[in-house]
Amino acid sequence: MWSRWWSASDVTSEFGGRFILTGVTALSLLFFILFVKTRGKGKSPSPPGPTGLPFVGYLPFLGSDLRYTFKDLANIYGPIFKVRLGTKDGIVITSASLAKEVLRDKDVIFSNRDPTVAAKTALTKLDDPATSLTLAQVKGILTDAIIGGVDTTATTVEWAMTELLRHPEILKNAQEELTAKIGLDNTVEEGHVGELKYLNAIVKETLRMHPPVPFFVPHCPDRDTTIGGYNIRKNSQIYINTWAIHRDPQFWEAPLEFRPERFSNDCEKLDFFGKQFHYLPFGSGRRMCTGISLAEKTSMFVLASLLHSFEWKLPNDANDVDLSETFGIVVKKSKPLMAVPSPRFSNLELYSM
Repeated sequence: MWSRWWSASDVTSEFGGRFILTGVTALSLLFFILFVKTRGKGKSPSPPGPTGLPFVGYLPFLGSDLRYTFKDLANIYGPIFKVRLGTKDGIVITSASLAKEVLRDKDVIFSNRDPTVAAKTALTKLDDPATSLTLAQVKGILTDAIIGGVDTTATTVEWAMTELLRHPEILKNAQEELTAKIGLDNTVEEGHVGELKYLNAIVKETLRMHPPVPFFVPHCPDRDTTIGGYNIRKNSQIYINTWAIHRDPQFWEAPLEFRPERFSNDCEKLDFFGKQFHYLPFGSGRRMCTGISLAEKTSMFVLASLLHSFEWKLPNDANDVDLSETFGIVVKKSKPLMAVPSPRFSNLELYSM
C-alpha cells in the first residue's frame, strides 16, 4: 500500500516538475518575444543579404571580381543589400535613386569627414591661420588631382581605342569630325577640344561602359541613419556599384552595346559632375574625384591627337580585340591593346611639330 502511494507521489511530482518547467520556458519565450518587439518598435529593418560565417562574415564567398559578385547578389536581394565583411557591415547599392540618397540627400552624414577643399580656395586662404591649409596639404591635394587624372586618362584612352577598333564605323565618324573641325593640314590643339562633340560622346560612352573605378571609395555614415527605408548602422561601409548602375536597362537602352550616340542629344545634361545619378564616372557630391577637369581635358586631347594624326588597325589583320579585364581599384585591360598606326597627314612635317 505504502509503495503504491510513494509511486503515485513520484509520478505526481515528476508531472508537476515538467509542468512547471514547461510553463517557465513558455513564459521566458513570451517575454523574449515581447522584449524584441518592444526594442525594435519604430525602427526600420536592416537591408536583406546573404548569411556569412562567424568572425569573417561573407568574405570567403566573395569572387575575384566584386562587380559581378555584387551584381549577382543584387539580382537576389534587390538594389540595396548587406554583406558582413569581417567585423564591418558592407552595404552595397546598385540603384541610381539610392545613390542619390547617399551622395546628395544625406551627403553630410555619409561623407564622414570634412569635404575636400579645392586647391584654388586653399591657396587664397593660406594667410588665414584659422582656416588655412599647410603648404604640404595643398601639395597633397594637387598631387592627388594630377595622379588621379593621369591614371584615369591612360585607362580611358586605352578602352576608347579598344572600342573604336571594334567599331570601325564609329572610328570613321570620329575622324570625319576631326577633319571637318581641324583639317588635315593642322594638328590638334587644346582649343579644338571643346568643338569635338562626337568625340566627347565617345569618351562619355567609354566611361559608362568601362568606368576606371567601378566602386567609389566606401562612404561611412557618422551616425545611425536610413537608406531606402532600411536601417544603416553608424560606421557601415557603403559601396556604390557604379559599374552596375551604368548598365541599368532602366536608364540605358541596350546597355551592353557601345553607342556614343546616346550622349549626342544629352551631351550637356549628362556631364562628368554627377548631377544625374545613373551616370557617375567620377562620383558626386563632397567625395567627388578632384581630378575631373584634368582627366576630361587630357583624355579628349590625347584621343583626338591619336585619331587625327593616324589611321589605326589591328595587327595581323585581326578581326576582334581582347576585352578581358583585371579587376582592382582601377579596372584595366588584362592584355595591353596592340594597334598599328599609319600617317593621316600628307605633310609629314606636321609630325615633327
